[in-house]
Amino acid sequence: MLSGGLYKQHMNEPILNFVLVDDIDKVLAKVENLGGRITMPKEQIKGVGMTAMILDSEDNVIGLWKPERK
Repeated sequence: MLSGGLYKQHMNEPILNFVLVDDIDKVLAKVENLGGRITMPKEQIKGVGMTAMILDSEDNVIGLWKPERK
């Protein structure tokens, strides 16, 4: 059964939020300049768009998403 991400599968998994961005390269550069860290480099997902994951200066994991243009 697909949950659609509406509930946690495992008790110790953190919730990962994705933020919609216009320019993923610009955001990744800003993250590093402000003391954050890129934990997953940008990656193209066919039919979805470009994604990456960062760790901000307060140790929060945040996903970045630039949608694929159709």
